[in-house]
Amino acid sequence: MKDKLGRKQKPTALLILLLSIGIGVAVASGAGVFFRGEPVTKPAVSTRGERYEYRDSGVYRYTAERVVAEGVGWDIVTLGLAGPAFFLTVIRFLSLLRKNKPNLHLRLLLAGILFYFLYQYLEYAMYWAFGPLFPLHVFLFSASLCGIISLIKDVEIDQLPAQFETSFPLKGIAVLSGFVGMVLLLMWVPFVVEALQGKIEGKLYGSTTLVVQAMDLGLVVPLAFWTAFSTWKKQPVGYLLSFVVGVKGILMGAALCAMLLNVWSTMGKLEAVPLALFGGVTLASAYLLLRIFRSYRHISVED
Repeated sequence: MKDKLGRKQKPTALLILLLSIGIGVAVASGAGVFFRGEPVTKPAVSTRGERYEYRDSGVYRYTAERVVAEGVGWDIVTLGLAGPAFFLTVIRFLSLLRKNKPNLHLRLLLAGILFYFLYQYLEYAMYWAFGPLFPLHVFLFSASLCGIISLIKDVEIDQLPAQFETSFPLKGIAVLSGFVGMVLLLMWVPFVVEALQGKIEGKLYGSTTLVVQAMDLGLVVPLAFWTAFSTWKKQPVGYLLSFVVGVKGILMGAALCAMLLNVWSTMGKLEAVPLALFGGVTLASAYLLLRIFRSYRHISVED
């Protein structure tokens, strides 16, 4: 079967959108890394009675110190890994468009990276204290959503299995997705139950609600289980979701490891079990994504 994506027209608007997102991500993550300010904190008590320390300088001023420590690690991964990967993929995508060559695998890869950006900057916009980067964070998560829709709107999902060899790691993706979904459930459900019982100290970090847990339980967990089910059953939609889970697993796993390492460096608290767990997810995701790319029928030596 021929892959007709990108052969009929050159989507200039889409490319402008993707480049705008890439530049915005570079600015946002660069600001978080290089303009985070001095590690000066002040004590505060939230409206819920929780005591915490907040950062008193830099672009993340007024945000809880623990949140800033995690965010800087996240920004490092985005600036050093996700951003360059995104730009290189966009360049390759543009090259294939100009040559009228198949680009389905790159469309789905870009959609996966954009989902990572959407998740990151949606969390930043809702969880980080209001500051100079707020408008950029809002633009990035909304633009990423538009980019995902633009990239996959013409994908004929029912025909996706024919685009890949039988070596496509459906079972591996199913196991990884199910594992990630279960880990997040086991992490956050008891956490939420404790918070509902009034044990909020060290959980809200000055916020009035559990933003991260809401996003993971309401967005990532259903997506993980849907991917696990659809890939295990060899449904066409599973091929599309596999790219999202593979890319998200690599980038988010690496980001979580960087967060934990930066928290250790900043606050002197090493969380060894989560670090090993997310490191394993990163490596497993990278292995599976490599197998996905190798199974794409239209990749050749000439490409």
